[in-house]
Amino acid sequence: MFDERLPFATLYRPQLLEVIGSLGVDVGRLTTEVARIPGARVLSYPDGTLQLEGTGIAAAFESRGAGCYREYDQRVSLAENPSNPRGRFCGSFFNSLGPFPPMQYVVLHWGEFVKRWESGVHVQAGSDVPFWEIEACPIADLTVTLAFHRKLTKSIRTTLALHVAAWLAEVDEHGIFGEGKVSTLSSVIRFYDRIAQFRLDASQSGQHTVNWLILHLMNFWDAHPLRIIYFTTHPSRDISFEEEFALSGQEPIELALGRQQNRPSQ
Repeated sequence: MFDERLPFATLYRPQLLEVIGSLGVDVGRLTTEVARIPGARVLSYPDGTLQLEGTGIAAAFESRGAGCYREYDQRVSLAENPSNPRGRFCGSFFNSLGPFPPMQYVVLHWGEFVKRWESGVHVQAGSDVPFWEIEACPIADLTVTLAFHRKLTKSIRTTLALHVAAWLAEVDEHGIFGEGKVSTLSSVIRFYDRIAQFRLDASQSGQHTVNWLILHLMNFWDAHPLRIIYFTTHPSRDISFEEEFALSGQEPIELALGRQQNRPSQ
C-alpha cells in the first residue's frame, strides 16, 4: 500500500546497476550528480545496492539516464516472446518496521530469476498493511518468517542456515550506517515444508540494518524459490501461519545458524 504522505526511498540492486552501466550510463557520475540535489541522501549497502532518498531523487536519477533499463527490458522481452513477454525487471515494496521512523521503500530487481519465479519477493511488515490489522512482531522479539514457492530440500535448508548465519556475523557487534547491533534470540532456524523461521532482537539497531537483512535474503532468492518475507505475527488477517501453511502434523527441522543440529532430517 503506497502512502504519498510518507517519505520514499528507492533501492537499485547491483544487477540492475550493472545493466544500466552496460547501456552506456556512467552510474558513478550520475550518482554523484543526484547526490548534490538538496535533500538527497545516497547510501551504498555492502552488496553494492544503491539507496536514493529524498523527494524526486530517484526520478532525477532515472530521467537523467538511469531509466534506460525500462525500455530495454520491454524491447528484449518482446523480441524473445512477442505473444507473452516476461521481463527481467520488477520491484518489491515495503514500509519500515513500526518502531523506526516511517519510510516507504521499493527494491528494484533485475535478472533471469525474475522470469524464473515470475514475481518479486513480497516483504510484509505490520505498517505495510494497516487496513488488514496484521500485528507486527515486537522489534525486541522479531520473528522472521520466510515462505517459499515449493517444498524445501535439505540442500536449500543448509544453504539458507549458512546464509542467515553469515548476515548475523556481520551485525552481531554493530549494524550498518552507524546503527546498533542485531542479536539472535535462538541459536537455530526452524524449517517446515515451505517456510523457515528465526528470531532476532533488533531493538538496538535500525531500519537500514533490517534493510540489509532483506537484501541479504533477496540475494538468496536469486537462486532459490523465496516468495514472501514476513515480519508479522500472522500471514494475513484472521489466519495463522499454522493454518496458512498446514503446519499441524509437520515435524520441524532445526539447524544451528551455521551448522546442522541433531534433529529430524530428511
